[in-house]
Amino acid sequence: MKKLLLNVQIISVLIFMLLSLNIKAQVKTRVYQTNIPENLFPTLRTISKEIILDAPKEFKSLRSKEKDDNDNRFAVSLANNINLIEQAEKFEDENYKVYILKVVAKDALNISLEFGNFYLSENAILAIYNEKELTDSITSKENNENNIWATRVYQGNTLNIVLKTPLYENEVSKISISKVNFGYKEYGTKYGEVGSSGACQINVNCPLGNGWNNEKNSVALIVANGTVWCTGALVMNTCGTNIPYLLTANHCLQAGNEVNWVFQFQFWSSTCTPNSGWTEDIQFNGCKLRANNTSSDFALLELNQTPPTNSGINYAGWSRSTTPANNATAIHHPSGDLMKISRANNPVVVASAFGTTNQHWRADWSPQNNGAGQTVTPVTEGGSSGSPLFDQNHRIVGQLHGGPSYCNGSQLWDFYGRFDLSWTGGGTNSTRLSNWLDSDNKGVLTTNTTNVASLIGPLSISGANSICNGVSTYTLNGVPAGNTIVWSVAPNGIVTLSPNGNTCTVTRNGSANGQVTLTATVSACSTYVATKTIDVGLPYTLWGATPCSYSEAVISDDFDGSPCNSQCYSPSITKTWCAQPVYNATNVTWQKMWSIPTNYNFWSGSWSGHSNNVNIMFKSPNQNVVLKTTISNQCGSIEQYYCFYSTAVSCNNNLLATGCELFDVSFIASSNRLKMKAKNETEMGTHSYSLNKVQIVDKVGYIAREFDINEQQAEYELDLPLIKSDIYFIVLQYDDCVETHQIGIFK
Repeated sequence: MKKLLLNVQIISVLIFMLLSLNIKAQVKTRVYQTNIPENLFPTLRTISKEIILDAPKEFKSLRSKEKDDNDNRFAVSLANNINLIEQAEKFEDENYKVYILKVVAKDALNISLEFGNFYLSENAILAIYNEKELTDSITSKENNENNIWATRVYQGNTLNIVLKTPLYENEVSKISISKVNFGYKEYGTKYGEVGSSGACQINVNCPLGNGWNNEKNSVALIVANGTVWCTGALVMNTCGTNIPYLLTANHCLQAGNEVNWVFQFQFWSSTCTPNSGWTEDIQFNGCKLRANNTSSDFALLELNQTPPTNSGINYAGWSRSTTPANNATAIHHPSGDLMKISRANNPVVVASAFGTTNQHWRADWSPQNNGAGQTVTPVTEGGSSGSPLFDQNHRIVGQLHGGPSYCNGSQLWDFYGRFDLSWTGGGTNSTRLSNWLDSDNKGVLTTNTTNVASLIGPLSISGANSICNGVSTYTLNGVPAGNTIVWSVAPNGIVTLSPNGNTCTVTRNGSANGQVTLTATVSACSTYVATKTIDVGLPYTLWGATPCSYSEAVISDDFDGSPCNSQCYSPSITKTWCAQPVYNATNVTWQKMWSIPTNYNFWSGSWSGHSNNVNIMFKSPNQNVVLKTTISNQCGSIEQYYCFYSTAVSCNNNLLATGCELFDVSFIASSNRLKMKAKNETEMGTHSYSLNKVQIVDKVGYIAREFDINEQQAEYELDLPLIKSDIYFIVLQYDDCVETHQIGIFK
């Protein structure tokens, strides 16, 4: 069996590149002309684990049928449950654990995967590749509430999956392959080849596409549920905000399961002919349906991920004019191919189609120069569905529903659902565009194509996390110049603000210490808010326990009677005292202080201090312990002491109330013995608790005597020689509870 060679170091290089570039919510795939360059493979490794899958039953019959250019379906799915963590080959590479697995879809022309139970740890990176296509930027930024993530469609029938996680990372990634999609139609194009779409199609970067650079950056190839291809375009809203609404066709929704849809932007050949300039595209995953209507066949989706400002992606302008466009241009992905362009040189006309009346524009395609000296008439195909139709002003006036056109055909026209009618749609928010694209009811008729960097949001404030002395400047990101920004801070008195548009200078007030929240507010239809927490000066704390003075625990030879923080006692229950610093402390340390006089040093519990919490267990009443904590941040450190005191109330009162009081306890003065007799011998014989220890504790918590009990009896008598007359607590300790009696021992 032929083995594919894997570079185990390539992912290390890619991780380093990712961390350096700080890629935000962008998965990128790079395609190479021959094979992935050898300089990325300094060492090689053979993948020994591979899973070979037979095609689904219907695959063969679908494959044998003649190609239907207007059929949007191109693949068939096979459900699986392949746990990558369990079934992959595993090895260690320097400081990383690597999981590698090869998946083969027998006889498939192309392959894609759906991951279920998808979760990547913070420092993990997932890579997927074949001989020429490499997706290397899948990180924890792709985690989502549905725990589903789908791949793009890759050429051929084999995919290699590599997951790499640091050895020091305790967080566990989870990935299962829940579905493998077998392509039975040629999909898109292999590097340098003509492509699966018809020979009449023209690349968007041919001369016909001159002047359409802005609009092509709004168009996406859609892979719906791994089996259906469509096209869509991001569309502007009247508020100028970065909300990723994407317009496509209603009939594309028949694929179902929008949470796993894949959207590929900038999926084009950078050269006109042949398809030789394809280098990299941007992928987004998942969406929500916002509105749709069958009459004009529109669907408005909202992508789960917002395009970053550095992505180069645009939002297309639109027109809801009822006047037919003088000419029209379509940008689309026929048969899942690289982006193409078609042109209707004549005006579009109102048309009745697909059982509706006057709900569509009809575009009649015109002959064009294909950039290689030939005249062809580019049309649409399956996969073009949902693609935008632009008017002479580069504004969307409709999206493709369908039509009879095909390369070298006689009926060279197609029908587009009218944007102006989709605006009001079915009259409800879920059946019209207006509610989403004009939420402030501005009533505008047109918008223009706009780069994402010129839109509002998502907002974020950049700047230092702390101010020790003097001033620091903060910048609001995600809002273009010209918008009104309101800066504020809370609480007042710790710092002062000097706003200046997108920036704000924050100045510490004298020696004030505290934590403040800086807020920037922008109003554009809705209100958009960004906040940043800033530590000012030395740390101080808001603790779940009250600080005490160190001397409070060493007054004379007994406790001062005013415990700082009391809790019940138990030999098995640990209470956590939460300490939540106002600042992000860089270091928190705890130290146990033993300053109570020796004869009162009766602490028999346990404690552990970590981070901002301290855990304490008391094993007897009237015990106290003093802990010291040191809290530091970049501005300095502070020290505080905390006293903890156990009361005479057991933590297990709920157990005592349900039958844990098993004994009557009395003192027999004549024999100087402590007597314990079971209240109910039958209950004693069947009770699950086992008496382990008896303690005689005085009023200040000193353990005067202690007895280990090694057998279960209905009655005990214990000698108490040399014990002085006083009031004592008799503590009976069981496996899971404590029983306490207060008696007088007077001789």
